[in-house]
Amino acid sequence: MMVNNPSSGGSLLRELRTDAALRQLIAAGPVVVSPGLEPWVLRQLVRTGRIARLRRDVYLVPDAKGRMLPPAAVTTLLDPKGYLSFYGALILHGLTDQDTSVWAVVTTRRQPSARYGRVRIVFVIRRARAQRPQLRTRRTVGIPVRVAAPDDAFCDCLAQPRYGPSPSELLRILSTGLQSRRLSVRRLRDQALRSGSPSVASRLGLLLEIATGERDLQLYAFARRSHRWRSLMNEGDVAVRDSGWRLTLPASPKQIARAART
Repeated sequence: MMVNNPSSGGSLLRELRTDAALRQLIAAGPVVVSPGLEPWVLRQLVRTGRIARLRRDVYLVPDAKGRMLPPAAVTTLLDPKGYLSFYGALILHGLTDQDTSVWAVVTTRRQPSARYGRVRIVFVIRRARAQRPQLRTRRTVGIPVRVAAPDDAFCDCLAQPRYGPSPSELLRILSTGLQSRRLSVRRLRDQALRSGSPSVASRLGLLLEIATGERDLQLYAFARRSHRWRSLMNEGDVAVRDSGWRLTLPASPKQIARAART
């Protein structure tokens, strides 16, 4: 004799409702804002990994084949008028084979950051007096992504180190870019001087000195206009002081260069 199990019937009904909701989201995707579904349905889809909650009331859903967009493409959908810069842009330009857990979008409007698995997408307000960057377009899974040119992205990392990689990784990118001519000493110097920031000039000057073995006198003179000490990358991570560039370093220049070669 077969006995009906009411709980199994309820589970089947919930599964059917979540499947129907997923099809609805896919039709509206890939980024859906305020989908109007019951909260428990959305929680179930997120918990089972079928969709991703980027931030409040904003969800990323797969395509009809179950594929999710990569972070670079998601940034464009969240802010079509912004552009990628910092470490993420250097990755898209092929200057490193590393990945990042933080993708930074330069924008003109404040908005909350987004979470996509282990990846965080942050939105950095463009300074009103900042020079206009050169932008390139990189297609990612068919989606055009606006990306800062390599020199702009590199100098952005120097201006706001929290969105950049470690000093050794930045040095590795610099060496690769100079060798491939995707980065230029002249363009980088011009960017740093136009920024009006002695911090950017001193950080770039030290890295160029390690990479080329020569001191850039224009950057050095500009950096020495300020008597303030600055950190190379991360505040509080101090092992060595460079009195010439007035920088505190997490390791000696030789150690940074050695790490960049590994």
